[in-house]
Amino acid sequence: MLSIERQCQCMQLLIETFTVPIEIRALKTANIYRLETDDSAFLIDSGMSDNSIKSIEQNLKKIDFVFITHLHIDHLGGVLYLHEKYGIPAYMNHLDLDLIMNANEDRDGYIKRHSEIFRVNGVPPSMVEEIITMHPVIRYFDYYSKLDFVQDYRKINASGIKFVEVPGHSPGSTAVYIEDSRDLFAGDHILDRITPNIAVYGDEDDLGNYLESLEKVRAMKVDRIFPGHGNVITEPKIRIDDIEKHHHDRMRAIIAALKSPKTAYEVARDITWSKGRKMDTMNFMERNFAILETVSHLKHMDRKGMVRRIEENGIIKYSYIQ
Repeated sequence: MLSIERQCQCMQLLIETFTVPIEIRALKTANIYRLETDDSAFLIDSGMSDNSIKSIEQNLKKIDFVFITHLHIDHLGGVLYLHEKYGIPAYMNHLDLDLIMNANEDRDGYIKRHSEIFRVNGVPPSMVEEIITMHPVIRYFDYYSKLDFVQDYRKINASGIKFVEVPGHSPGSTAVYIEDSRDLFAGDHILDRITPNIAVYGDEDDLGNYLESLEKVRAMKVDRIFPGHGNVITEPKIRIDDIEKHHHDRMRAIIAALKSPKTAYEVARDITWSKGRKMDTMNFMERNFAILETVSHLKHMDRKGMVRRIEENGIIKYSYIQ
């Protein structure tokens, strides 16, 4: 546990950082933050499971509520344990909350819609079924179904705290901003050593939303970013530059792969991913992320007029516009 106490202009602020284990091979750990101000004490995120919370439970002091930055299981997987054992309320952005509730109300429809995203983007049928079983929401349906106690974050009344909507990594991704100390608790919006995955949540331009959210943070007065995974970022604008460069490089790689019209699946298979990896070496959860990230980039590039979307016999292909 790391504790930082700061005397800000208008309030006292205590920041406690807990690094907890999670069951994701590529990440291994997640950060949970406990903030204590003059009038409230709360957690930001809750790890991936009961194990995440139990690993730090004996070190936790007063908690008035939990704020969840976004819907992914490695951030809200411990909130049910806190609610059931201690009665602690939880809050998150209503857009992500609605996605969870709607998925639970129509599980078959949710699975069908996501299967269709893969199918129309050229993923072989046998692979679609295996990828879908590893989809993070579908895999944890039963857990998500118990989160009806979670409320809209706009009901929180905490002085000195601002909530900043930063859609892209998920539609409702929301950061916590302490204006006095110029600290931003960003969830997975900005990470220190990896770039957040940008997937597909509907007809939105998720990558476009993400890039706009990066610019929103750039325009803010932020000295430090506390991310959902990894180390504190002390040079936010440099890190934002790095992430933007990554996405522009990814778009250039996609263009290079489009020597002829291809599906998003074919592009994802052809391009090189982080650490020189190819998609064929990934497990099914990682392939899920790689394919959806390729779709999100191609949708953004289509909207920007960089590529052209072609539909043939119910399958979407993209061609590069010279």
